[in-house]
Amino acid sequence: MVGSLPLKVTPNHLSGVRLILAAFVALFLANAQVLGAFLLYLLAAFTDALDGELARLRNTETRLGARLDPAVDKLLHAVVFLAFFG
Repeated sequence: MVGSLPLKVTPNHLSGVRLILAAFVALFLANAQVLGAFLLYLLAAFTDALDGELARLRNTETRLGARLDPAVDKLLHAVVFLAFFG
């Protein structure tokens, strides 16, 4: 799966997509659209699984990616946590 991604797609792109998805998850949860938020969260989780694998496969690990990936993960989880427990 990871190997079939276009060469122009970088792991940082996938983290960026996950960041955008986190905003939409927040929007969906704010509007009580739990199913939509859940589906977007699943897609975000999928990009999280892909970005590290892609970086290792293509040997394109970067300092930015090493910081961006966990930061976006924390943001995504904070959005969900705050929506349900905030």
